[in-house]
Amino acid sequence: MLYELFPSIIYKENITSEIQDFDISKLGQFKIKEGHSIDNYVLDHKDTFVLKNILLKHITIYTKNILEISKDLEFYITRSWITQVEKNDGFGSSGLHNHENSFFTAILYFNVEEESDSIIFAKTKSHQYLSYEYEKINKFNQQAITFHPKKYDFIIFDASLFHQAGPVISHKTRNSLALEIFARGTFGKRNVGKAYNVGELILK
Repeated sequence: MLYELFPSIIYKENITSEIQDFDISKLGQFKIKEGHSIDNYVLDHKDTFVLKNILLKHITIYTKNILEISKDLEFYITRSWITQVEKNDGFGSSGLHNHENSFFTAILYFNVEEESDSIIFAKTKSHQYLSYEYEKINKFNQQAITFHPKKYDFIIFDASLFHQAGPVISHKTRNSLALEIFARGTFGKRNVGKAYNVGELILK
């Protein structure tokens, strides 16, 4: 018998039907410099309020319905920015990375070449004496997974998960909206007895 311990969860939902009431061209108003919008808070504008609420609904589904995180916490969007990658940019300006100062990371793809554009998630190891090769790659030994998002796919994942944009191999510019998610509320409310070494923390 095999047990799968501590899986990494990636939430993916296509929001094409929900986004019809939002003029996606409004995301094109933000100036781009070196592959990213100069504005790091694009969802804090009145023009993007509708889109922000749609994404927050899915963040709630992920944190409350799937992960079943305590109702004492409210998750909200902190930074949000536009990314833009051209063919000659290769993998873009971001190599393999994760996100500090956030609980979750999310990406909305609104201008992609389906089946071509990608995001790569990589497994990291804190310690291993030797590396070895595998006769066949399967879900237990794979070191990286490539997703090919469709237009208006919205994905959410743990901010500690290493990832990078795949290379642009078509002639089409790839644009996405990246965002980071934090929480406010009471952490450690249920700590009693021996658990008092983990103190209660209230973030407002």
